[in-house]
Amino acid sequence: MYIYGSNRTVDIAIDALLPMIIELNTIKRDKVSIYSLATKLSISNKFISELIVYTDIKLSNSKSILLNDLNFKPWFLYFAISAVADIKFKYLISKKDSAVGNGYITL
Repeated sequence: MYIYGSNRTVDIAIDALLPMIIELNTIKRDKVSIYSLATKLSISNKFISELIVYTDIKLSNSKSILLNDLNFKPWFLYFAISAVADIKFKYLISKKDSAVGNGYITL
């Protein structure tokens, strides 16, 4: 039994994707074969900030998340969301108080 594709397919895919990811300013090339995270994308629109948090909760098959956990989620590594603790969520999610941390966010 043969699997469609090969290691060469992965090599070609990476060669095609890396320039695109660099052009999107997601990562930057420091030296040949050395890459690092580019500057974070600054998000100031409240709806977009809420949409990013909603997407993370929805994709993790959860219904809530602690507000303090947002800084530790890999999804938020690429975004600089201004003052998440001060955002008054009103479109997709809601913030509730809890005994632990600054509260939690629910769908």
